[in-house]
Amino acid sequence: VFNYMYYDCAYIRGQEIKEYYSHTRPNGKDWLTVLFDNGFSHPKFAGENIQSGANFDGYWANYLFMQSPGHKANMLDKDYTSVSLRIYIDETPDEFGQHHYYFVENFYG
Repeated sequence: VFNYMYYDCAYIRGQEIKEYYSHTRPNGKDWLTVLFDNGFSHPKFAGENIQSGANFDGYWANYLFMQSPGHKANMLDKDYTSVSLRIYIDETPDEFGQHHYYFVENFYG
């Protein structure tokens, strides 16, 4: 089920991975603390997939996630009952004129 409650948190994570590409936030905390910082409690289960790339779409991002055993395991884990997906687009092109996309999938159970 799509999780609208955490939708903005996934967007914040997209902005953060542009700055610091990691499951650790730029402030040094675990990615899951984005929920606590926005007034939510700790879910029983949680996982995160992140990815970035220039000029590619959600279809390609999903394909790449499915090629990675860890990412695929998150996507298919029966303990996760909801997901929030966001794509953060860097509107400033790089030196090659390409825009970078930051894909976030947050899973909860």
